[in-house]
Amino acid sequence: MIKFLFFIITLTINLLHSSDEFDWMSYYPTVQNDVKKIRRLKKPVVISLGSTCSPSYMSQVCGLRTYSFPNDWNWTPFSSLVKLLENDYYNFFNYEYFTITDYGVMHIDYGIVLPHLRLDLKNWALNENGTTVALNEIAMQEYITEKEKFSRRVARMYSVLSTSLPVYFLRHGAITIDEAHQLYNLLHQKFPDANFTLICISYYEDDGVCYQESPFYFFPKEKDDEFSNRDEYIKYIIKHYIKNTKDRALF
Repeated sequence: MIKFLFFIITLTINLLHSSDEFDWMSYYPTVQNDVKKIRRLKKPVVISLGSTCSPSYMSQVCGLRTYSFPNDWNWTPFSSLVKLLENDYYNFFNYEYFTITDYGVMHIDYGIVLPHLRLDLKNWALNENGTTVALNEIAMQEYITEKEKFSRRVARMYSVLSTSLPVYFLRHGAITIDEAHQLYNLLHQKFPDANFTLICISYYEDDGVCYQESPFYFFPKEKDDEFSNRDEYIKYIIKHYIKNTKDRALF
């Protein structure tokens, strides 16, 4: 409990200097029951780090996705993910930083696309700066609902990482082994007491590097003669490196 309070106080000091509209920290009390339920399930916690929806979707297919986290259904480039983590998701969900693209809403500062937002874009327009403006009350009601949802997701992730629960970060996308090491070091810096493993699955196959030494795993692009598509490859890795682990003994 003392460790958890210290974790909250540290984050508060880091964020209080701003007028961040995306106040996810106020949702800590709301998600504590979620954390208790996760503990009772006695399953490894899989947290997707993008870059697309595939890690979350295949975790769900494998029966390991019990709650949502902030990067589940977004398109998150590597540089965007690093910036999010470094900034503790500051202004992650703030319509003043949104613009509208052919693929959906995009955060202009982080470069993240949120294609599955439940916002009716007919109720939004762009101002002279190219960012979104609500045209009516319906738009703001939809926005508030979505913002609350993402606030809970971020608070839930940070709450889980303040416990001893076994967490598996799963990243699939354009990532090199050097970037994967950078990501691991950043996660360890941000969550030094968390019981986490990082698994990165790359789009690249140039060097064919495969690194497997817990708590860090890196896999190159799947071979066409072994897997029919990338989702099957992700499912294989989830089953063999997460679902079949002995981490249940840690609950």
